[in-house]
Amino acid sequence: MQTILITGADGFIATALSKTLLDAGYKLVGATVNAGQIGGYEQVFPGRLGQPLPDEIFTKYKIDGLIHTANFIGRNEYEMNVDGTTQWAEQAKTKGIVKQLFLSSISAKENATSAYGKAKYDLERWFLKNNGIILRLGLVIGEGGMFGRMIQTVKKYPVLPLLDNGKAAVHYTDLQFLCFVVKAVLEDRQAGRVPLVFNLHQPTPTTLYEALKAIKCTFQTFCLFLPVPSWIVLAAVSVLEKMPLLKLNVNSNNIRGLRQNVQLSHQSDCSRFDYPCLSFKELVERL
Repeated sequence: MQTILITGADGFIATALSKTLLDAGYKLVGATVNAGQIGGYEQVFPGRLGQPLPDEIFTKYKIDGLIHTANFIGRNEYEMNVDGTTQWAEQAKTKGIVKQLFLSSISAKENATSAYGKAKYDLERWFLKNNGIILRLGLVIGEGGMFGRMIQTVKKYPVLPLLDNGKAAVHYTDLQFLCFVVKAVLEDRQAGRVPLVFNLHQPTPTTLYEALKAIKCTFQTFCLFLPVPSWIVLAAVSVLEKMPLLKLNVNSNNIRGLRQNVQLSHQSDCSRFDYPCLSFKELVERL
């Protein structure tokens, strides 16, 4: 039985991955800021980006693979994610862990305008040099994360700003498909011997308007969409997110990424896997 270490173990994607891997017979060890008992994990250790992982993880368990899902949001976001994730990846490498999976993003670009995209791009450089497995994701459709916040927003507010008339392309990823690919990669004997990159967004994007419309119709909520130039919303959010006691469902990184992801420089790899592609509307209705 192989043992997999998942960082950010209590997160939205990590939770889905853990269920898939447990069903497949894997043993799981976790690391997260709020360490404690999490269903399905043998043990969950404290893990905060910027600090080394507890050495006990590697002395107590024989770790066969590491999935990096941890992501820091806040002040010094770029430095925390790049330096912290690199520290953990190098630590795992010295412990002989060959298979390391890094959850990246379609926002990962050399000319990225968001701290999130810049960090993902620079981290990809490390994993490419060290035979890592990079999984580039779009908006992950599932009951949590950014998509979960979109659902809450559409349900909560009767009027929402529609950035640039809703024409922006939204590239999205099926959470179940992501879990399917992670399991397949862990079973691949070549993984960890050569660098692998998979672009796991669906082949055809939707638009922001169609995405919000699908959420509105599926959850049968009243919400009017008010067209607003994205630069106005970006300016407002950039100011509001600096207020420490105010929690927003979106941040400036989300908006910058949406504006920049209109055209992708790479093609979807969905066709490489024997898994059905579903439309955005079908995925929302499945929830």
